[in-house]
Amino acid sequence: MGCCCSGEAAYGVSLAGCDRVNGVYVQSGSYGGRAMFTHREHGLNLWYNDGEWRIGGTRDYYYVNKSDDDNPPITGWIIADSYCNSDATSPVPNITKKFCKCC
Repeated sequence: MGCCCSGEAAYGVSLAGCDRVNGVYVQSGSYGGRAMFTHREHGLNLWYNDGEWRIGGTRDYYYVNKSDDDNPPITGWIIADSYCNSDATSPVPNITKKFCKCC
């Protein structure tokens, strides 16, 4: 999934039925009182809003998680049921915390 050199937190998304969401998301600011992460290649976001974590874009979600955790949850993701991108399919993604270092 590559590496990052930002010095910020990052998360890896893998094994999602929609391959577009898979990859490394690096911290890109904050939203909804929590860190926000952006896909290094596609510009998709991993962010918290309205009581759930989301993967996708504004009003174009692939996967969501109803967790109120401070950080993106590792488990519990489902296919979005509102503003769902038509490419969102099973299986749901696997989320892992990345340890960034310069490559």
